[in-house]
Amino acid sequence: MESSTTIRAAAECSSAAFVSALNTAYADYFIPIHLTPSSLENLVRRESIDMQASRVALSGGEIVGMGLLGRRGSRGWIGGMGVIPDYRRQGIARHIMRELIAQARKLSLETLQLEVIQQNKAAYNLYLELGYVTSRQLLVLACHQNSLRTPPKELAPDVVIRSEAAEALLGRLDALPGVSRPWQREYSVGQMGDHLQGYAAYRGGQLCGICLFNGSGSMNAELADVAADAEAAGLALLARMLQTYPTTTFTCLNVSWDDPMLPTLRRAGFEEMITQYEMVLELS
Repeated sequence: MESSTTIRAAAECSSAAFVSALNTAYADYFIPIHLTPSSLENLVRRESIDMQASRVALSGGEIVGMGLLGRRGSRGWIGGMGVIPDYRRQGIARHIMRELIAQARKLSLETLQLEVIQQNKAAYNLYLELGYVTSRQLLVLACHQNSLRTPPKELAPDVVIRSEAAEALLGRLDALPGVSRPWQREYSVGQMGDHLQGYAAYRGGQLCGICLFNGSGSMNAELADVAADAEAAGLALLARMLQTYPTTTFTCLNVSWDDPMLPTLRRAGFEEMITQYEMVLELS
């Protein structure tokens, strides 16, 4: 790293400067990112980001690289790692990552996790060199066209679907089959905002499925989570959502390759857009 480049806490920079640099760093990325100060604020809340522990690289007073550090209990998460094009291949990303690891140790975190897109070989190799271990593959899925035309009642005749408060349903997800959720799907209602909606499926009066989604009615929305004890119940829940919002493209973030709902999502018309590796660094 050039001697003129220094590392500082992200909290010391204005949100406008941070957003501008991050957008520049990701402009030519595999999946471009464009934030505003408002969406950065939402990201910080949703992903539990500690801006004081997060780091930026400065050259001539300008931000040329950044890395966000999230904290939940004894776990940490790295997000928003990037370097603007003119400053790449100078060791800046490595230095930022080492600083973030040092911050995690100072905060007594036991693990650090992150996700890296499959095509980003340089970043993947850097994380391996720093001691990260690949834990699983995560898929970003999108449904552009609803292939579930059958009414939910015909898909699962023994299932009754009801609209219920998302906050209540979040606390019941763990009662259904599933896998440990990646960082960006460990939701709370406060993190998801005002538009989180929920459907619950019941069979014989017993809960058998849950579907949580961002129901703002816009052209693009997020399927936050879906879990069910059988494919028919899962399909019925997805059909209810997709048929209620027939013109909306739904995205489902970071579905684990071994999630029992993955075949159901694919049958409903969700297709793989991005493959990521989830990686973990043990600090304890």
